[in-house]
Amino acid sequence: MCESEGMVMAAWATLGGGLFKTDEQFDETKGEGRKMAQPSGQSHKISAALNKVAKAKGTAITSIALRNVMHKSPHVFPICGGRKIEHLQGNIQALAINLTDEEIDEIDAALPFDVGFPMSMLFEMGGEKYNTRMTSKDLLLVHTTSNIATVQKAREPKAHN
Repeated sequence: MCESEGMVMAAWATLGGGLFKTDEQFDETKGEGRKMAQPSGQSHKISAALNKVAKAKGTAITSIALRNVMHKSPHVFPICGGRKIEHLQGNIQALAINLTDEEIDEIDAALPFDVGFPMSMLFEMGGEKYNTRMTSKDLLLVHTTSNIATVQKAREPKAHN
């Protein structure tokens, strides 16, 4: 809705509230820091997907998490914080990372998002899972019955290396 109305979104908890960590990092930091939430199975699944991409890019999990949110729309401005200089450096490093559509889909697949009815019926009718890059041209009922020209969704600017 924000996109269609030309509004920006300030996304909260884009770094998972400190729960995007490898299993080793969880073990190392037991008893440290704030204990606002315990890691769930979901946190571990997402962390594993973020870690896979982070290793390939040679960066931190949190940098990938932050950039993943920024890749969703050019109108998303994440709210993120940190308690250490390394956290700030990781947030800044995220600005120089470019993720491919395949990497974004891999992260999203770790914990599939249920877009809900009627969007799930409309967009997933052809067997493809919904993603934020889809437009009306991706509706099976539209492209099998008519020829419609659609405007591609705006993408975030590429990172400057």
